[in-house]
Amino acid sequence: MCYAIDLHQPAPVVERASTLLDAREHVNADARRGDAARRYVVAHGALREILAAHAGVSPDAIRFRYRCAVCGSNEHGRPELDAAAHRDAPSFSLSHSQEVAVVAVVAAGPHDRGGDEQHVGVDIETRRARHNLDRLAMRALHDEELDRWRALPPADQLTAFLVAWTAKEAYLKLLGVGLTRRLRDVPTNDAQTWVDWPTGCVTSVVAATRGPFTTVQWVP
Repeated sequence: MCYAIDLHQPAPVVERASTLLDAREHVNADARRGDAARRYVVAHGALREILAAHAGVSPDAIRFRYRCAVCGSNEHGRPELDAAAHRDAPSFSLSHSQEVAVVAVVAAGPHDRGGDEQHVGVDIETRRARHNLDRLAMRALHDEELDRWRALPPADQLTAFLVAWTAKEAYLKLLGVGLTRRLRDVPTNDAQTWVDWPTGCVTSVVAATRGPFTTVQWVP
C-alpha cells in the first residue's frame, strides 16, 4: 500500500502530529526551521498513524530501531519498526518532496532479495523544471538510458528523467544504502511508477515482495 500525505496542514494537525513523535524525532524536527520543521512533523506523525493502523497499536506506541546497511551502526541509518516491540512488524519507506510525502508499507513476510531486511523503498519527486536537467541525466543514467532519454522530445524529458531517478532512488532505499552507489549502475526495471500520483509528482516504489501496490490518500 502507498499513502500520499499532504504536508500543508493547519496548526491543530501539526500540533497533534508533534505529540506523537519520540525524542529522536523531536531533535530532528527542532533542527529544522519554519516550513521544513512543519513538513517533517506532519510527515513523521502521519507515518506513525499509518504504521499504527497496520501494526494494530496506538501511534505513540510505535518503536523504531535504526541500522546502517553500509557500516552496520545503530546510531544512524534507515528506521525500521522494532521487531521486539511489534509482532509481525510491516516494512515501510518514507519519501517527501516539497509539500507532499509518500509512505509505502508492505506486510511482514519472507524476503526474496537475498535476505535483505529492508524490503521496500519509495521515492517521490515533484514535477518541476530543472535547469541542469541534462547534467543530472548524465550523472544518473547509464549510456543506453541516456541515449534513449536524449532521443525523446524535450517536452517529455523531465517526466522520463524523474521516472528513472525515482526508480533508482527507491531501489537504493530498498537496500538501505542511500547514495553510496552510483545511480548509473542502479537498475530500474523492478519499480512500479506513477507519473502523476500524487498530482504533479512522479513516484516509484520497489519491493522484495511481488504484486502491485494500491494508492490511497492519508486523511489527518
